[in-house]
Order: sequence, then C-alpha cells, then structure tokens
Amino acid sequence: MGLGVCACLLATAVQAQEYYRWRDAHGVVHYASTIPGDAVADGYDVLNANGAVIKHVPPPPTPQQRAAAAAAARKQQAAEAARAAQQRLDSMLLLSFDSVRSIERLRDERVGALTEQLRHLRERQNRLEQQQRALLARKAELKPAQTARATSIRQELDGVDANLKSVHAAVRSLATDRAATIVRFDTYIKRFRQLQAAGRVPQ
Repeated sequence: MGLGVCACLLATAVQAQEYYRWRDAHGVVHYASTIPGDAVADGYDVLNANGAVIKHVPPPPTPQQRAAAAAAARKQQAAEAARAAQQRLDSMLLLSFDSVRSIERLRDERVGALTEQLRHLRERQNRLEQQQRALLARKAELKPAQTARATSIRQELDGVDANLKSVHAAVRSLATDRAATIVRFDTYIKRFRQLQAAGRVPQ
C-alpha cells in the first residue's frame, strides 16, 4: 500500500473519531474520547474531530417526565380514536339517512318494537306475581299435617320464582336497551343537524 493511501486512511480515521463534552456536578466542562457512566445521566454532546457538535444527547427522562409523556400519549390516542369514531358515525349517517325525519321514523320503529316487547314481558310478570301470591296464600292455609301438599306448593313456588327472576332480568335488559336506543337516536339527530348546518348533507 502506498504512503499516500496510508496517509489518506489515517486522516479519515482521525476525522471519524468522536469526542464527548459534558459538565460535571460542579459545572466544569470536560472533553474526552470516552464518557463516564455517571455523566450520561446529565446529558452530553458528541463532537467530531474538529470540535463541532454532531449530536446532543439529552439526559434520560425522569419518572415524572415518563409518566407525563405516557399520559400525553394516551390522551393523543383517545383523541385520535374519538376522531375516527366521529368519522365512522358521520359516514353512517350520510349513507343511511337523507333527513332528520328519516332518522325519527327509524327511531320510532325501533323504540316501538322494544316498547311492545316490554309490554308483553310485564304482562307475564304480572301473571306470575298473581300466581305467586295465590300459592303463598294456599301455603299459609295448610295445616301442619298436610306435608305432601306443602311440598307440592313449595315446588310450584320454586318454579314461579325462577320464572319471575328470568322475567325481571329480561325486563331490566329491555328497558336499558330501549333507553339506550332513544339516547343513540337523539345523538344521530343532533349530529345530522350539525352536518346539515355545515353543508355536508346533499340537498
């Protein structure tokens, strides 16, 4: 290898050498080709052979800073999810409805169907409660010696109680569904009117 090539390679190696600059706990600036581990926690600069800063390495974040960054990231994710959900709702409204009245018609249809189901369930609940009261009255009239009859009535009561429990759960579920349906369609109507005001609903 010629002397010229060796000199060129040596110069390149020197130029590629990196140095570090940092301040210690007393504020004194240090320069070296290596950096002690305890200095990394306070941040440092990476310099090239000419002394120019090629990279600044900040100190690692504190636990409080990491917590704040994580909270900010969660907030950003929630905001992006909310925007995406709003876009999906807007697309659904614009594709499915052409007026507030069309939303109201569908709402009335859905709520009406749920109301009718609730009516039937409550009628069944009333019949079961009447049956329960009648069985309890018959049980109260029994004489102590009528053990077989008492057992039969107890079994009937157990069946009625189980049916009532099931009906009560169905009534609660349907009532919740009906209330949620009303709220959901109120949201649809409010947003559709906003889209109309913004000129996004085709005329």
